[in-house]
Amino acid sequence: MRLLHSPSAEHHAQMRQLHNHHFNVPHGNSRFIFAPYRICPLGAHVDHQLGMVSAIATEMGICVYYSERDDGRFVIRSEGFPGEACFDLSADQERAYDWTDYARGALRALKAKHRINRGLSISVSGEVTEAGLSSSAAIGLSYLTALADINGIALSPEALIELDREIENGFLGLKNGVLDQSAILYSKAGCLTVLDCATGHVGNHPVKGDFVFLAVFSGIRQALVASNQFNQRVEESLRAGAEIRNLITNEKNIAIPIGRSSYTEFRRVQSQLDPISQRRARHFYSECARVKNGRSAWQLDDAAAFGKLMIASCESSIHQYETGSTEMIALYKAMINAPGVYGARLSGAGFRGCVVALIDPQFKADLLAAVDCEYGSLFPEHRASLWAFETRPADGLNMT
Repeated sequence: MRLLHSPSAEHHAQMRQLHNHHFNVPHGNSRFIFAPYRICPLGAHVDHQLGMVSAIATEMGICVYYSERDDGRFVIRSEGFPGEACFDLSADQERAYDWTDYARGALRALKAKHRINRGLSISVSGEVTEAGLSSSAAIGLSYLTALADINGIALSPEALIELDREIENGFLGLKNGVLDQSAILYSKAGCLTVLDCATGHVGNHPVKGDFVFLAVFSGIRQALVASNQFNQRVEESLRAGAEIRNLITNEKNIAIPIGRSSYTEFRRVQSQLDPISQRRARHFYSECARVKNGRSAWQLDDAAAFGKLMIASCESSIHQYETGSTEMIALYKAMINAPGVYGARLSGAGFRGCVVALIDPQFKADLLAAVDCEYGSLFPEHRASLWAFETRPADGLNMT
């Protein structure tokens, strides 16, 4: 299994030099953004229902080098894709259904609210894509930040979150909430970030000890926008929220977030709900409670208690929210049975990408060997694609 490492100073210097050379930028005129990937240890699938979520930013992420250009164009090159993408700033942007869509969406979202007249050259470096660690939000926020910076536009974190939602919800049609963007923008090193999606309140909670996470990639790649399973679960949750409110108020709502109703109200009417609605609501309320309990365990430096909550969260995601592919569930089981793992859960939507675990780093080598053996034996076709990285809670998006 390949072990990834966070970008080194030498890597940054080399990438900046390549950007300057490729776009003929004078030394010192290019700028840099680091947008981390995120881990959501507790709070899965509830942000779009106005629930409580937790997150950390990782030491891995997207590196973006950018500079101004004077020809009215937005030009992008990426390590992960051949050639360049080039857009005229004055042109209307439509989906191309390829790697350029996040850039197209960022330009369209920003132009709808601001004057964009300065061109931009961007070079993107980052290994992790479609891994369930929100690389999509990381690159979307990077494009928005770079475009705004070059054009002298000041954007608050709240404005960036709404603009990135315009990309994902409006331009791409993905019905996600604000967890990913909030985690990337608000995270602090050594802290668990807890977001109340109903009120918008963000708390950063320091850990007394050393919480170490490990992300292991399953080898399964599938864009969320290419599968309707994620959006279907969101729609089912909104129907559950509407059923609860309708039973409580005798209204005729079609779609309401579950978080619009209290747990007490849910308990009053749960026996009258559709079976699918019951399961989606049970996951929501139990997951919000796990976030609150996890915050307490984190503050007490209780890795064992936090890990047990991660396992309970994953089991609820699988059985109540009904997410997770055969491969992802097998990887999760291999990880919770491996040495040195306090707890683990599916990352992202659970249909592809990574499983993340809270670990004792002393056991990392044995853990990886055990997972590689067990999961690799079950799915040998994915063995060559497996990778992992270790991380501690890191700072959110930053630019220099």
